[in-house]
Amino acid sequence: MKLRISMRDAFIVLATLFVASALLVTYVVPQADATHEPAQKAAAAGSDVDQLEEGDNVETLLLSDTMKVSSPQDLILQVTAECTILTELTTGPSTEAGASDFATAFGSVRLWVEIDGTRVPVATDDLDEDGADEEDNSTGDTGEVTFCNRTYHRTVTDGEDPQDGQDQEHDYIRTRTANAFNWLALDTGVAYDDPANGNNILTVELFAEYDTSTEGEALADAFVGSRTLIAEPIKVSIHEQVEPTGGDGS
Repeated sequence: MKLRISMRDAFIVLATLFVASALLVTYVVPQADATHEPAQKAAAAGSDVDQLEEGDNVETLLLSDTMKVSSPQDLILQVTAECTILTELTTGPSTEAGASDFATAFGSVRLWVEIDGTRVPVATDDLDEDGADEEDNSTGDTGEVTFCNRTYHRTVTDGEDPQDGQDQEHDYIRTRTANAFNWLALDTGVAYDDPANGNNILTVELFAEYDTSTEGEALADAFVGSRTLIAEPIKVSIHEQVEPTGGDGS
């Protein structure tokens, strides 16, 4: 038996399929265009090598991410970073009998984390160190952790017999290591949320500062390479505090 379909019936079937497809597209497209809030977990990473500018209060932003938290919400802030300080010394030459010369190069790289512009302390006794304000811990050295530090010194003296001055000596040291540290930020939806953002949307940032000093003919440059920043939401006990170990904080 052969099934015969008239042109009119075929047109009706095609029109029905077209309308159904249009309804499906109309339903799917608005979902694709929806605006999403930041995730409840922040994770940022970088692999470029940044040379740090030296000087007090010269901050280098290494990583940044935005996240949404409940209120209250505690966070574990996990940071890893490659850090290196290149030191270079030159002593001499001199033709003066019995002459001596010296050179010293020092460098220190410290990292810290800020949430909506407020530094996260390492422990409760970290809030009032080095001039930081206990009410607003966005200044001073609050929360800073040393990721690499180097002092390189050399003294040379003409001790030959007969004394005829010094030969020139020049050398440098360059190494790279990866280090890590964890901070605990408590009640972030209350203690850190900037009213400008509101709605418990937080900006988590990783900063670095480099201090250096030299004597004689010396150089110390600092670099930060691959690094990661992860903010992990957790729930700690009510009234939890990050207390130092021992009576002297050591």
